[in-house]
Amino acid sequence: MLFAPITSLALLAGAAESRLSPGAIALTPDALPVIDPPIDFDKVIESGLQENLPTTHYSIDIFSEGEIPEDCKREAELRNYTASDFEVFKVLYKDCDQPWIMCRKKDADIDEDEMATVREPPYSPFYTLTSTSTKKFGKMPLGMREFIKHVMIMKPEGLPGAEAVNSGDVVMVSDKSYKLNILAHEISHSIDSHQEVHGITPAGNGGLSVSRLWREQYSRDNATVSDYARTLWPEKYVKRIYSPFDPPDLPQFLAEVGRIALYHHVVPGGLRNLSHDPYHQVHNQLATYLSAYRSVITPRNKPRCDNKQQDSPLVHVDTGRHIHTPPAANHTRHKIGTMIRPGSGALGNYTCAIPHRLPKIPLVA
Repeated sequence: MLFAPITSLALLAGAAESRLSPGAIALTPDALPVIDPPIDFDKVIESGLQENLPTTHYSIDIFSEGEIPEDCKREAELRNYTASDFEVFKVLYKDCDQPWIMCRKKDADIDEDEMATVREPPYSPFYTLTSTSTKKFGKMPLGMREFIKHVMIMKPEGLPGAEAVNSGDVVMVSDKSYKLNILAHEISHSIDSHQEVHGITPAGNGGLSVSRLWREQYSRDNATVSDYARTLWPEKYVKRIYSPFDPPDLPQFLAEVGRIALYHHVVPGGLRNLSHDPYHQVHNQLATYLSAYRSVITPRNKPRCDNKQQDSPLVHVDTGRHIHTPPAANHTRHKIGTMIRPGSGALGNYTCAIPHRLPKIPLVA
C-alpha cells in the first residue's frame, strides 16, 4: 500500500486552545466534550457531500443464482441469514478496470431498481442513476473506494443497534442508513487500517489512530467531532500493545473525523460554512487527517484505480466451495470491535481491522 506523508503540521496553528493542561495527552477519548452545538451530519454534512462529490459512471452485471463472495456469505451467516437471501451483482465504474462485487438482501427496501438500472441506454455502456446506493458508492473518491472489497445492503435487524459495520473491508449498511457521510466513516476505518503514514505508522502498515501523533493532536483540540467519537478505547489499546494475532479495535474518533474531513475538503468554504464554525474546535484532528489522507480523499486525484483491495473468492451459495480464487490479498478478514450505538441516534457499531502482517508495536512509541 502506498504511504501518505505528514507533510506539515504548521497548518495546525490557529486552533482553539485545548481544554487539557498544556502538554497533556488524552488517555481516553472522552477527555474532551462534544462540539457544541453538535454537527448536523444527516442534513448539513450529507447534503454538502451529495452536492459536491462528482458521480462516477458505471455499468451493472447481475450474477447468476448460486454464486456469492465468500466474505458476503460469511457475514450473512454470522447474522443468521443464508447466502441465498442475497442478490449478488458487480459494478464496473468507469475509473477502474476491476468491478466491485456487491451483495443486497433480497427483501431490502433498496431494491435492484434503486441500486442499479439493469437496462443500459443505447448511447453509452455507462450510466448514472439518481439517489441509488450504487451511485452513492460511486460518488466516493476513487482513492477511498479502493480500500473496500464489497458493499452489502442489509435490513436493520441484520445490524442490531447499528447503521453500518466495516468488517475486514466489507462495508455493511442498513437499507435505512445508506448515506455518504456514513460511508466516509466506514471507509476511514479501512484507510486507517492499511494506509502507511510515513514516519508515523509501521512501514507498509496503517494505524494512524493509535499513534502518539494522533493522540497529541487530539489533545490539542477543545472538542470531539461527535458523541460517538468519545467512545472509550478498548483495554488492549490502554495497555498499548497489540499483535497480528490479537488485533485491537481502532478508536472511533479518527473515522468520525473522516466524515467532516471529506466535507471540509470538497465543499467550498468547508466547515466554516456552518453557523457555529466547528472548524476551530477540532482543527488539529482535522488537519492531521487531511495531512495524512488528502491524496486518498481527493476526488479524481488519479484517472484510474491501481490499488483496489482484492475481492474475496466466489463460492457456491450452499456448499461454500470456491468457484474462483483471486490472488491472495494482504489484508485481514478478522472481524473485531463491534460496538452498539447509543439510543441518542448517534452512529455506532463501526468496526475496523488491522492487516495480518502488522507487527507488535508500542502504540505510543
